[in-house]
Amino acid sequence: MALANLDRHLDAAVRGKRQIVFVTGEAGIGKATLLDAFHERAIHRFVRFARGQCVEGFGGKEAYFPMLEALGHLIRNADGKALVQSLAQQAPTWLSQFPSLVKADQREALQREIFGATREWMVREICETLESMTAANPSFWFLKICTGSTPLLSTSFPPWRAVASRLSWC
Repeated sequence: MALANLDRHLDAAVRGKRQIVFVTGEAGIGKATLLDAFHERAIHRFVRFARGQCVEGFGGKEAYFPMLEALGHLIRNADGKALVQSLAQQAPTWLSQFPSLVKADQREALQREIFGATREWMVREICETLESMTAANPSFWFLKICTGSTPLLSTSFPPWRAVASRLSWC
């Protein structure tokens, strides 16, 4: 039944209706196993999958760590160069979190561009980037949020936004 629910949410996302799904429960009940099974079932649907998780003791201090990990995995995949270009154009504060991707001669300009950016600014940047990134290809993001950390990004995609998005969060 849980897999069927995830399938329905993915179908809606593929049709352009943004979905946010929270898979919750006690430790050890099979949340990760469920998501692994769903990933295996849905991988043939030309959906970009990204996965990130917090590290206990670190995730509470760095609210964006799961998102950064997921972005890092996508950057290392086949379409990573396109993602880096999107981050450079639309989300420079996020690009700055991956210093090895910024050429030495571009670092100073990037630092000037992001000077004074706030956490809220970062959220707006990544929201816009993900919406443009998913316009053509659906994305499904698995983000494991640690107890005590705030899932800031999951609350940053209000369902009333007029832009259709092929984005699902889990």
